[in-house]
Amino acid sequence: MSAAKARKTVMLVDGYGLIFRAYHALPPSMVTTAGEQTNAVYGFASMLLDTLNARKPDYAVVAMDAGRTFRHDVFADYKANRDETPMDLKQQIGRVIEFIHTLGIPTLGREGYEADDVIGSLSRTCVEAGHDTI
Repeated sequence: MSAAKARKTVMLVDGYGLIFRAYHALPPSMVTTAGEQTNAVYGFASMLLDTLNARKPDYAVVAMDAGRTFRHDVFADYKANRDETPMDLKQQIGRVIEFIHTLGIPTLGREGYEADDVIGSLSRTCVEAGHDTI
């Protein structure tokens, strides 16, 4: 591989997976002076920045679920036992996405597919182009 085509490392992140992890890992008492809950925002930002600093990828992409997927059409009970996303978490998602974009990291999602599907496709594309993924 020439210097111009050197292997790059691309970090692929499941956005909602990390958001939910942050939300459940930190206490709901984390709020702004206006009383707005921030545990998911703070936790997501901390985990993403820690990983970026530790791994130092050349590029990063955050994949986001885009609603109902083809799996719901194939299997009526797909994720049927999941609780509704808590309102206090829903209210933090916009700030998380704003933070991601502030870092210059794109968010990608495709209607009908989960973030995992997007990550799988991106990973394959990166590997086929001669790059590493994490």
